[in-house]
Amino acid sequence: MGDADEKTVSSVTCLTYLGYKLDSVAMEIRIPSDKLRELLQQIEIVLSKPIVTLRQVHSLTCSIAFCAIKAMPSARAFVRRMYSDMKRAKRPFHKLRVIKGMRNTMVCP
Repeated sequence: MGDADEKTVSSVTCLTYLGYKLDSVAMEIRIPSDKLRELLQQIEIVLSKPIVTLRQVHSLTCSIAFCAIKAMPSARAFVRRMYSDMKRAKRPFHKLRVIKGMRNTMVCP
């Protein structure tokens, strides 16, 4: 029963499950700070370059989509815009210009 002991959690009000931090007292779903830091780094990398690969944009879009599923439902509109921008390239190594619309999508107001 060694594996079961590792997966068992005693009574807690806040735990991380499937990459989300669930808080039963505040009734919130949050993104853990390490995932948020990683997402911000990805955004900074893409914003710092005039041209990026489809693979980089896809990775960033998937990270934002992960956040948008439960923790930030309002981010779904931004994810949709990113998917539309990704249609301009066909292969993972193809280059995409970081156009004004894409840049505006990623910049926090």
